Amino acid sequence: MHIDNYPMFTPHPQVWVLAAPTISTNHFPKECLEDIEAAAVFANEEGIVLHLRDVSEGDRYSTIPLNHEEIATLDRFKVLGYTHVRFDRDGDIIEGLPTYTW
Repeated sequence: MHIDNYPMFTPHPQVWVLAAPTISTNHFPKECLEDIEAAAVFANEEGIVLHLRDVSEGDRYSTIPLNHEEIATLDRFKVLGYTHVRFDRDGDIIEGLPTYTW
């Protein structure tokens, strides 16, 4: 699936639902995922769940040293209405997002 065709998240009006698309760990460099894991809401051998914080670009993800391309990848899901992203080695490779070999 291409990122431009990824479904928008539509929240339930009365119940908060954790919406976290599962993407491949190959969308981030290994060193970056280690930093993301340290700031994750949840992490185990099966994957990492990261909260997409609502802060200005100047200090977005300030606890995680991300470059512009990595921030842009996370922002693509935020624009679609998601509050979290799950990284999993078996997750989908999404067309239109950068990939890394490691």
